[in-house]
Amino acid sequence: MNTSLSWIKAYVPDLNVTEQEYTDAMTLSGTKVEGYEKMDADLDKIVVGQIEKIERHPDADKLVVCQVNIGSEKIQIVTGAPNVEEGQKVPVVLDGGRVAGGHDGSLTKGGIEIKKGKLRGVESCGMMCSIEELGSTRDMYPEAPENGIYIFPDDVEVGADAVEVLGLHDAVFEYEVTSNRVDCFSVIGIAREAAATFGKCLSSDCTRDWKRRGCFRLYQGRSKESGTLLALLCESGKKYQNRPVTGMDAEKTCFRWYPSDQ
Repeated sequence: MNTSLSWIKAYVPDLNVTEQEYTDAMTLSGTKVEGYEKMDADLDKIVVGQIEKIERHPDADKLVVCQVNIGSEKIQIVTGAPNVEEGQKVPVVLDGGRVAGGHDGSLTKGGIEIKKGKLRGVESCGMMCSIEELGSTRDMYPEAPENGIYIFPDDVEVGADAVEVLGLHDAVFEYEVTSNRVDCFSVIGIAREAAATFGKCLSSDCTRDWKRRGCFRLYQGRSKESGTLLALLCESGKKYQNRPVTGMDAEKTCFRWYPSDQ
């Protein structure tokens, strides 16, 4: 079972711990963390840039020369990416920055440093990145092109931290979940454990009104003493909840479905 720390914090907003503190505390409380991976470990000096002008390379048919606005200045980048267009906003790694790997998806331990240099005689002061070079995949960013640099939406601010915009300032944890804790085979299950471990409140998104009309069918049992809710089943099959039952006589209890509009 894997979760990102940001996803856990979405359900436990007051959680403020380091990756190692989270690992140690969760393991001691019974939710064993096998390890974690920082998604931005090998990413450095990467900003949002906007391509303002594209010209053909004077000495290479498959290369183009781009003038890119990175907020604080304009720099020149030579690229062979097939999907570049003027006006696009793209991730740009600056001189001295690092990317996680190559455009083929291969990762390099410690990252790959990008330096200012010349490509076929033309100066290039950085590199525009594909999602694979940022250490991620199209599984996480399905909008990313299969071959080429990543394109940001038009409303992204030029000069902003591209790693922050992409949500890569994060860590992914791997858990060992035992067979008696199937509730932890979900993000909500792990979030509940985290809230209990650190003494924090679970977000209302997790504990919203479970009687909301139109969302669930109520499986109820009624006795002479009282009518008591036994279980709650989501019609889509994505969620199941139950509640404690007291004062019930199984021999005198009948069960029936209540329509979702009641």
